[in-house]
Formats: sequence, structure tokens, C-alpha cells
Amino acid sequence: MLNQSIGAWTVDTIPPNPKLWVAGCGTNQAIYTALKFPDATIIASDLSSSSLDIAQRTAASFGLTNITFKQESLNQETYTGQFDYVVCTGVVHHNADPILALTNISRALKRNGILELMVYNRFHRSRTTNTQKAVRILSRASGKYADFDCEFSLAKAVVFSGPFPADTKSRYAQSPDAEFADAWLQPVEQSYTIESLNRLAEQAQLRLLIPCLNQFDDAKGDYTWDISFSERWLQELYDSLSDKDRWQISNLLLLDKSPMLWFFLGKHEPIGDQRYERTVCQQFLLTRFERVESTLTNYVRQNDGTYKRSQIEVPYPRIAANKLVRDIVESIDPSLEMGRLLNTMGLDLNNHKLINKIRALTTTNLHPYLRATT
Repeated sequence: MLNQSIGAWTVDTIPPNPKLWVAGCGTNQAIYTALKFPDATIIASDLSSSSLDIAQRTAASFGLTNITFKQESLNQETYTGQFDYVVCTGVVHHNADPILALTNISRALKRNGILELMVYNRFHRSRTTNTQKAVRILSRASGKYADFDCEFSLAKAVVFSGPFPADTKSRYAQSPDAEFADAWLQPVEQSYTIESLNRLAEQAQLRLLIPCLNQFDDAKGDYTWDISFSERWLQELYDSLSDKDRWQISNLLLLDKSPMLWFFLGKHEPIGDQRYERTVCQQFLLTRFERVESTLTNYVRQNDGTYKRSQIEVPYPRIAANKLVRDIVESIDPSLEMGRLLNTMGLDLNNHKLINKIRALTTTNLHPYLRATT
């Protein structure tokens, strides 16, 4: 499903026994990765010793043996051509030298390696970023600049007594101190648009391949970066653009309603007219699929903080909430190409937004209903 998520329908870009690097693993990212890829060899790095301690204890309670934890900085890494897949989410935007960090990650990838990267969307961060600056001005005026306790108290007072929406105040009213500080007191924070992220990627010899559908955008129904115009000529012009130009237009017009900047990246090698996402969708229509049937079980946290695997298993993936997806999954025929199936259902195969949404909701990690057979 990871191969399909990046548009590799022959599922050979990332091998069955990949070497993975979780770059900036925090307390749980390496655990999720090891559970999803039990046959992988994983290196999990973080600068924080306390985060690594928590991650190691959790890994031990899960019985995970395929992770090697390392305390190290992204800015000092020297890995070269070692990894099939690198996960780095929520890390680079807190680095004082993001180009150096991303360049080191790029060098660590194999030639055909894939990076899953998430950085802050500038239009999502205007309130938090501006508040951070306001708090530091206030802390200087108080004579206690860079004093954490002072800035923490100031930030709480600003958020809960300032001109903030009620939903923002209620969201953080009961949040742990660490979560509050992470949002409102970051000492180093970068944020990006599609344009500036693409520029950063190119400097690191990487290219944006395709958006990575994630649980946060999925919960809001933001399945793709595609937008619709009622003027047909404008829609055709928009659809004719390169991926990065289409995404940037969407970023500019949707502002804080645009999806997260969560993408799959690869080595910087020009491809055709830079319309990789459209190529992926065209190949999707030419591919035959079969239904995926599996089971899901959970790990339950015990009173002592360890985890125990539940004996209860349920069918997975669950029945899709989207009726069109249900109809497609129920009608799937391994002898028919997807395009022929959708055509019999009366769907417009030239509607890129529709086809891309169907692809995202049926063949990706987050919605693993169909597996390619050819």
C-alpha cells in the first residue's frame, strides 16, 4: 500500500524488506513505523534523550526488535545512500538550518528512495507564529526574556484572556503543558507554502512527488489539493499546469483551508512536464485491482504503562463511509482495468479531481481497499 500511495502500481519501488530511517522519531513515530513494517530494518533518531527513553520502553513493551535507537542530530548525519524510505514529519520546520537537515536526509536516501515529509503550512500557522512573537516582545518588556516559566505564564495569559476564538481557548484549556508549549512557545519555527517548500526541496536535490494523504486532512475531508472552478476554460487552464503550480494556486486560494504540507519526495530527477500526479492517475485507470481483506487488532495500554495486544480482531479495512467508494469496491473485477470499471459506472474519466479522489480513497495506506494485480 505504501508503494501504491506514491503511485508505484508495480509495487517495486520500496522492497518487501526495506531499510527505514525515522528522522526525528520523538516518542512514538518509530513505534508506529515498526508496527506497520515488521519486516523492515529501522533506525530511529532523535536529539532528545528523554524522548528516546520513552520510545525504547514502549518498543520493549510491544516486543519490537526491528528498531535501533540513536541519539543524534539531523544536522550532523552522514548516512549516504542507505535508506529505501525515510519518515520525517514535524521536524524540519523546527530546525534552525532546514536546508542542511533536508540535504542530509536526501543524501541518506538510496537512488530510488522515498521521503515522507511534513512541514508546517504557513497559512495554518499565522495565529501560533504571531503569538509566539508577541509573547517574546512581552517577555522582553517584563525583563525576563527567554525565561521559560515567564514566557509560559505569559503565553497562557495571552491565549486565554486575549482576542482569540472560543474554540481555540477551549481546545487548549485542558491540554497538557507540553502540548501547550509546543504550540505557543516554539523557539524555532519555520513554515512554508507549496512554492517555498518546493524551493527548499530543490536545494536539497529532492522533488515533490505526490501528496501523502494523512489522518488529519482525511478527518476534514481534504483528500487532495485539487480545486474546482465553475468556469470551464479556467478549470482546463488550471488542470493543464504542472503539479507544483496547481498545488500552489490551491494553497494561495484555500489559505488555512488548504491541506497540510505532507508529501512524498524523491531524488531530484526531472520527469516529463512535471505532472507526476496526473501520470499516476492515468496509470491507475489502466491498472487491475483486487479487494484487500485483512483483520485489525489493537494494543491496549495497561496500568503500569506497558501495552498488551488485544485478542479481539475485526475485519479491516472497515466498510467505507463514502457510497461511491463502497460501490467501486463491491464492483471490483480483477479482470477489468479500473478505467473500464469506472466507465461502466458512468463516471467522467477526464475529471482529474474525481479520479484522484477515487485513487486516494481506495488504494492508499489510509484507505487500503484495493491492491494492484498488474
